[in-house]
Amino acid sequence: MASKKQKSSVSSKPFFNIKWVFAAILVVTVWSYSSGIKGQMLEFDDVQYFRDFPEITNLSWASLRLYFTKHYVLMYHPLPILSFAINHYFSELNPVPYHIVNLLFHLLNVMLVFKLLKHFIKHSWLALGLAAAWALHPMNTEAVTWISARSSVMYTFFFLGSMWFYLKFQERRELKFLLLSFLAALLSHLSKVNAVALPVVLVALEWFYSGKQLKKYAYTIPFFAIAVFFGLYALSDSGTTDNILTTVNRFETWEFGLMSAYSLWFYLSRLFVPSGLSAIHTYPDNADGMPAEIWLGFLALALLIVLVWKFRQNKLFLLGIGIFLIVVGPTLQLFPTRLFLMADRYVYLPYLGLLLAISVLLKPILETKRKDSIFTGLVLFSAVMAIITFQRNKVWTSTIDLVDDIIAKNPEVPYMARAYGMKANYLHYKKGQSVEAEKYYTKAIAVKPSDWESLYNRAMLYKQTKRAQNAIEDLTKCLELINRDHYFIYNEIGALEFSINRQLKAQHSFEKSIELNAEYADAWNNLGTVLATSSNWQKALNAFSKAIEIKPDYVDALKHRGLVYQQLGQSDQACTDFLAVKRLGSNVVNKQIQDLGCN
Repeated sequence: MASKKQKSSVSSKPFFNIKWVFAAILVVTVWSYSSGIKGQMLEFDDVQYFRDFPEITNLSWASLRLYFTKHYVLMYHPLPILSFAINHYFSELNPVPYHIVNLLFHLLNVMLVFKLLKHFIKHSWLALGLAAAWALHPMNTEAVTWISARSSVMYTFFFLGSMWFYLKFQERRELKFLLLSFLAALLSHLSKVNAVALPVVLVALEWFYSGKQLKKYAYTIPFFAIAVFFGLYALSDSGTTDNILTTVNRFETWEFGLMSAYSLWFYLSRLFVPSGLSAIHTYPDNADGMPAEIWLGFLALALLIVLVWKFRQNKLFLLGIGIFLIVVGPTLQLFPTRLFLMADRYVYLPYLGLLLAISVLLKPILETKRKDSIFTGLVLFSAVMAIITFQRNKVWTSTIDLVDDIIAKNPEVPYMARAYGMKANYLHYKKGQSVEAEKYYTKAIAVKPSDWESLYNRAMLYKQTKRAQNAIEDLTKCLELINRDHYFIYNEIGALEFSINRQLKAQHSFEKSIELNAEYADAWNNLGTVLATSSNWQKALNAFSKAIEIKPDYVDALKHRGLVYQQLGQSDQACTDFLAVKRLGSNVVNKQIQDLGCN
């Protein structure tokens, strides 16, 4: 017969095996993100990587050098760029493998979050419950589902790995763990600039375990060195500098402090009530003073001060709050490097710190008869978060769904021109709804008069709907707004002027386009057309010939030059051009070939 002690030991053993429960959490996590796994490449940055940077679609040693030296979309993140290139090499632009890679990194991060929580909390089941809440939280949807946000899941993976190896180094004082921590830190910096917070977090870990043993803090010096180097390199991008100058001029210094405090309130409150999620949270419209909700920032500061004072003797609570503030700090826009105030993905890693702090509040209850309520609460919370995440992922499956969500959740401020312009492009180019598209182009220009891209696209809509004068006016404004002359805009203006019989103005515009880019074949072809209209045959021939020299398979230029030769009675030369057009697969000159008897 078993003793009472043995019976007690057996009955206190958990009914579930923790490894199987963790595996179940991973399965639920995959399910919660399955609704976004087939989501398209979005016009919000995704397409831009592969359209504007051809080296990403051409994996090679030469391209590899560019990945590690260039800034892409205002960021220095070579490892995610390399991963995009590898994705493209194997699957081109099929979005599913890109989403799968992001999700795999998230699952690895769930594992590391669980290991770190268990290490600090010293209670496996509580750590598992909190890790489940983190894995399934909808605030993480943006970081995981948005292909362009791969830098967030990648830098977090290496950041957490560096923390883990540093903790091992603290325990065993073996050099290999310090080197592994440093290597992971380097990879984190090569994934995203937010890794600059890592050395400060390592200092916090030293404080937690070493206290006043100052000599041990010296181990963090190499981590600070690379953080400074990569931080300065990331800020050297001219686009980031432009963002800083643009935003600084809109607000007073005290307003930046107030908005940063509001960001804290937003991030703290959304951990418990994840409402109002959006890909972009714009700066507020301060024309009539700051909106009332911005002043909630004071509530966040007061809450943090009260909690820190109440738990000032609890080092784990202070460590958790410290990790949260250290990691989220660089994104609070006290130093405005971005044109928007907040982003859901910014708390992907910082929430680890808040969960540590929350564990301090929950752990004492585990020693009471109410301990089952803690686990029941965590299970219910995680289940609700999983369902919200599943639904939230659907917003990220198409550009128009995402843009509609952004428009619905933000005021009409200058940054929204991007969203309005994207919706207008979708309506114009994908749906052919010119009336609705014009409305959104006009909205974009209204909130941001300097939005030359929306002006250009509206001009193309006017061109398509036979409103040449309106199109010319918009294109002329484009030239006034942009920092450099755009040869293709002059070419478009010339084509519009020609369409309403303003030949001299059209000729001038085409000549201006060529002056700016002598290798622009379209402008030479169009110039030739204008010259031929005024019977300036020799100059027209020269212009068409230049277009063909630049672009030998240019069907329109070959056809037009052939017509000029035919007009001049030079049948052999005309036949040569017409037959070249025929060989290129076009039937537009069949009649001329028949009339001239070309063979």
